Amino acid sequence: MSPRNPAVNAQKRELSKSKILDAAQALFTERGYDATTMADVSRQAGVSAGLTVYYFKTKQHLVQALADRLLHARMVHAARAAAHAGPDDQLAAIIDAVLQTAAEQPQIIAMHLALLLQPGAGSSATGTTRDSAIPTRSVDSRELLSAEDRIFSGLGGPVA
Repeated sequence: MSPRNPAVNAQKRELSKSKILDAAQALFTERGYDATTMADVSRQAGVSAGLTVYYFKTKQHLVQALADRLLHARMVHAARAAAHAGPDDQLAAIIDAVLQTAAEQPQIIAMHLALLLQPGAGSSATGTTRDSAIPTRSVDSRELLSAEDRIFSGLGGPVA
């Protein structure tokens, strides 16, 4: 039997990650975040606990990866569909895609937002999965307030 080539290995890795994410999505939706363990996810996915933790260090990472997977595909599709529209229509299409995803997957998106809003979430859920190409970073609330001030000053102040 010949050794697998890199393309086959990459395909197997993606399949394993997908099985883990599918299992996590089903369990988080059915049981909720607190009642789901990493071991439960591994069993449901049919993979070892070590493989689950290799790709997703914590449950927080699993939720982040799920939200990324759900939102990314829909946002890319919306951006491509609105590629020839003006910037306002492009932004509206992406916002609609995010809102539609939140309406269809409220448990996952709510978990994701709740984890992001927890004190200290920036230090425990930042970083990447081992193969992720998109790093995340925590955002200080002062940065958000400063950005909000800049946005509202350009619009003539906050809307009441």
